[in-house]
Amino acid sequence: MTKIFTKFIFSLLFCLLISNQAFTSNIIPANDINLNLNDLNDSSLTRLIPLPEKTILLAVPDIQKDFFVVLKDLGLNDDLSLDTEEVKIKLQEILGPYLPIAQSAKFVLKNKKIIIQDGSAGLEIDFKRTIEQLQNQLNTLDLEKLTVYLQTTNPKINTEKLSQYQKFLENKIQSLTIISGSNSWELEENTYLPWLEISPQKTLKCDFLDEQLQIKLEKTVDLPSYCQINEELNLDINQTNLEQYINEQIRPKIEKQAQNVKIYFDQNEKIVFEGTAVNGQKVDDKSLSKFIAFALANNIQKFELPVIEIKAQVQTDEKLQKLGVKELVSMGWSNFVHSSAARIYNVKFGINKYNGLLIAPGEKFSFVDHLGGPVTNKTGWKSELVIKGKETIPEAGGGLCQVSTTFYRAALNGGYEINERSGHSYAVSYYANPHYGMDCTVYPGSKDCIMTNDSGYYILIQTYTEGLDAYFKFYSTSDGRQVKFNGPYYYGYNSASPVYEVSPNLNPGQKQLVENAHTGFNVDWYRTIVKNGLPQKTEKIHTSYRAVPAKYIIGSDSNSAQISDFE
Repeated sequence: MTKIFTKFIFSLLFCLLISNQAFTSNIIPANDINLNLNDLNDSSLTRLIPLPEKTILLAVPDIQKDFFVVLKDLGLNDDLSLDTEEVKIKLQEILGPYLPIAQSAKFVLKNKKIIIQDGSAGLEIDFKRTIEQLQNQLNTLDLEKLTVYLQTTNPKINTEKLSQYQKFLENKIQSLTIISGSNSWELEENTYLPWLEISPQKTLKCDFLDEQLQIKLEKTVDLPSYCQINEELNLDINQTNLEQYINEQIRPKIEKQAQNVKIYFDQNEKIVFEGTAVNGQKVDDKSLSKFIAFALANNIQKFELPVIEIKAQVQTDEKLQKLGVKELVSMGWSNFVHSSAARIYNVKFGINKYNGLLIAPGEKFSFVDHLGGPVTNKTGWKSELVIKGKETIPEAGGGLCQVSTTFYRAALNGGYEINERSGHSYAVSYYANPHYGMDCTVYPGSKDCIMTNDSGYYILIQTYTEGLDAYFKFYSTSDGRQVKFNGPYYYGYNSASPVYEVSPNLNPGQKQLVENAHTGFNVDWYRTIVKNGLPQKTEKIHTSYRAVPAKYIIGSDSNSAQISDFE
């Protein structure tokens, strides 16, 4: 009797120790504990401790690991029923970190040659067998130890399967370039090989079909003579593997939040802008994976990054709402880096004249008509270089074409009708970004930049500069039109021989360069207006830049102005 009592006290103290101290997390590894728990089943102890509160030893012989866990935490309810889903969750939580995951065979590049790296088997819990045993032990109150059974998991893709596709892939592998504006990403073979998934794909080809259709067949079918089923290899991208690259390499450079704007009439009936609308964008992950697979399958080495535009919110007052001013519909941008102080002044002075102007539906809007008077030093303009005839000379308003070009690009990007536009007589570096051929030069009295608001809504113009960037933004209501550009196409490059003019200020034989040479060339763009997914019209935008010879002073002469514009 004394021996039995002693064992009972020891068992009780041990259980209390486990409950109050050792099992703060209710699970501890048991490998270093060597105890006999037979006495936990003693009937007197059962009466003292509810069964769900008891502790059981989980033994996992396949990985030589043991754990203690309270039965309640393992899924045993107070009514002694077993929550099998909870058992699965708890067992996976305990053993998951210790179980090797099956690794599929994969392609790797070694010495510019594709080879197959073998996969490996993994282990997972045999829930069916383990839970059945636990239920049986609960029925018999045999709760000293529960053996957790494991089973082997084979890799989804083995070496044998990959070997079928090795030759197919060798013919497709190449470096890829993804571009987006000024950003680009070079995808080397080693980078994207782990993303690839190759599988057989059945296709249906019939004489009356232009393309083969991808199909799934559960059983054999009889086909007419003009149809046949082909089996091809389908190249796809594992989205999960690609996602890490997108997150680390692409998103930080491309994605941006939209910026919202509030626009209203103040008490003086003047339009006020609080902020400016900037559309955001994010990477179109699913389309990107399709683009990569398509590029590899069709030997395309470069493609544009697919993005999803996030529209900026435009909050306007009731008056503007009635005019149809509800959203950002177009934007024009240009950069005037390397400009002189006088040119920067003229750009900012000129662009402010267009902020807050409204263009009525059907109105033919002239850029020159809204300059507010003649372009002279007396009206506030500074003197800067102007292309006049065959010369580039200082004149009031130099740099105004930066403003007209930015306006023109907003009109062009919005798909509005362009009534008058002239390119510069020679290629000016300020308009090379992003490409030549989208500039619009003005000179009051001879050249203008004119557009027609051919929509059914008013257009509100917002203008501003940010650093050395100029912006025109059009707010209106979209009528569904979209604009697509094709180009630029450069051709007809030519040059001019140097020009020499005699000057009495130079000694005989002396020569001074006064103007650099400019190469002449032609550039074409094609603008297509699309509505409801259908092209409405395509127009050619042609610009011919003349060759300008290098000019040296060795004398003097005068030439009458033939062509003039503000640079």
